[in-house]
Amino acid sequence: MPVMRSASRGPTPFSRRPTRSSRAITREATLGPWGAASTAPVGVSEAADRGRALVAFCGRSAFMTAVPSRLVPSLLSGSCRRTSRSYVSLAKTCDVNAASPDASDAARRYEAVLPPHRPDGTLNKTPSHSGEFMDLATMNFRSFFEEAAAHVPERPYLIWTGDDSAMTYAEFDTATNRAANAWTELGVRPGDRVAFMLDNSPQFLVAWLGLAKIGACLVAINTGFRHDEASYLVGDSEARFVLTSPAYLPVLDGVQREHATLGNVLTLEEHPGHDAFAALQAAADTIAPKTTPRGDDLISLIYTSGTTGHPKGVMQTHSNFVLTGQSYPAWMGMADGDRIYACLPLFHINSQAYSTMGAIGARGAVVLAPRFSASRFWPEVRRHRAAAFNYIGAMAAILSKKEPAADDRDHSVRVAYGVPAHTHETRLALEKRFGMTIISGFGMSETTFGLAESLTGERRPDSMGTPRDHPDPNLPRTEARIVDDDGNDVPPGTHGELLLRNAAMMRGYFNDPAKTAEALDPDGWLHTGDNAWMDEDGFFYFVDRKKDIVRRRGENISSLEVERVVEQHPGVLEAAVIGVPSELSDEEVLAYVVRRPGAYPGPEEIVEWCADHLAPFKIPRFIEFVDQMPKTPTSKIQKDKLRRLLPGVRYDREAATSTG
Repeated sequence: MPVMRSASRGPTPFSRRPTRSSRAITREATLGPWGAASTAPVGVSEAADRGRALVAFCGRSAFMTAVPSRLVPSLLSGSCRRTSRSYVSLAKTCDVNAASPDASDAARRYEAVLPPHRPDGTLNKTPSHSGEFMDLATMNFRSFFEEAAAHVPERPYLIWTGDDSAMTYAEFDTATNRAANAWTELGVRPGDRVAFMLDNSPQFLVAWLGLAKIGACLVAINTGFRHDEASYLVGDSEARFVLTSPAYLPVLDGVQREHATLGNVLTLEEHPGHDAFAALQAAADTIAPKTTPRGDDLISLIYTSGTTGHPKGVMQTHSNFVLTGQSYPAWMGMADGDRIYACLPLFHINSQAYSTMGAIGARGAVVLAPRFSASRFWPEVRRHRAAAFNYIGAMAAILSKKEPAADDRDHSVRVAYGVPAHTHETRLALEKRFGMTIISGFGMSETTFGLAESLTGERRPDSMGTPRDHPDPNLPRTEARIVDDDGNDVPPGTHGELLLRNAAMMRGYFNDPAKTAEALDPDGWLHTGDNAWMDEDGFFYFVDRKKDIVRRRGENISSLEVERVVEQHPGVLEAAVIGVPSELSDEEVLAYVVRRPGAYPGPEEIVEWCADHLAPFKIPRFIEFVDQMPKTPTSKIQKDKLRRLLPGVRYDREAATSTG
């Protein structure tokens, strides 16, 4: 592996996208979403015709060769729902004002490479930065990265905050060629799976993307797993090899005996009894591997949290990740060469798809940190001049609850993307304090295209935004629906399950056709398992995970809503709300609370606070203070573990009221 060296780059101006219109129905510009063509209005009937034409257009295009076969019938049939209503909704939420005068250099770069139509009106390929086009059926990481490396070979791609070293695009290309050839020498073939149990590091990225170059697939094991959990992933994925570090060898002890498909357990560096991948890589050739992956080959098998049983392996493809890499800079308003700060673990889809691939899409750098650290976060962001970052779980709350400092706005970050959506007041406070734009959205391991707020268009309080798409308007748009328990569409303002359909959907769950059929219906809709609602203008709002809804005396209560109120108390660091069995019927609301350091609010104070902000039936009956929440390495609170906790010192407001 080449020595990573220090690299720097001057700041770049803020890249802004034109405002999206939330009401006007417009024609797509000939040159794409940021073109200068006319945007004359179209009527509802014409919108319906254009919707039906788009379905036929997609059926003739090369896109269909990269779409899983189960989606083809729905995309070509009337069940695709390209009716006047759905197309009008798409026009409201997805089209942009193509004549906007403030289109940025980054936006014009995308505009310049949008592909022409064939003489018969079909679209064969999708854009790459160079103005050449990539066939979606053969779209793969190797071609995506090599094209970027050919244009900016000396620009840093990977910056490691562990020692402030860097690798250029050319160096990273060579390193991943070595890794690819080392895997080949070990006997790894296209389609094979290799499991990693590793912390964030440059070696992780090099070894994984070397696998990707030969069409083999990463199985990233959560580093918080214990033996049984890790062993299950190795066995379920039928992994050929495991790559780890000495720190995790005790967890993996015995996996070779447990799984016949597994060959060796490798370590990154020298360790007694194990082959060192670094040595194999150093001895490998630097030429590009002979194998070229296809668009529907797997690049990553991402295991979802197994709160209702064993985790499921989400099959993500090369084309999905490349489409995401091409789209992320547009979603985030990134300029050429911008840097993304990435502190989420590489076993998470956020870092794999958005940060790693998004940096390539911007021809910028991923600034990789070992992990999230509240004390190191802003110093590392400042030192490496990151323009964007992604967050998840409690990261934003932890950063916001640090004492204000004089240098809070002294950084280069322009935009941060995260989930879940903040309350309007919380977001405004964060944006004012840190001097950056915060956009919320919705995403999951099963699809890299979900919902997101427009960076420069209308943003509505508490909303997850609207469907997010690829910059090329000729690709099928992302569709979103809210349905009831019978699968029927519900009116605006009504709670129901969120369904998604788009061009970057998982292939399914590995070796689990039954669970795949539950998640992906015959029309290609992904059933997210999340409750949400949509307003009349097509903006979506998260309610809760279906399984986290608390049912109390006939009322459905969003645990997220109650958590937000509790966390707004000045003495509360974080909260988690679950339902617990009631002696009468349904459930009661239990709030686990972590106090802020130095603050000591009592349970009565928390209840009074909730009474000022919530309907009476939503006020927690039980309050239990804890020192910390059980969390995943991505800072998500593990409510399944909270449900299994034995009751501690638990305040019961009804008992207190009856004896008071």
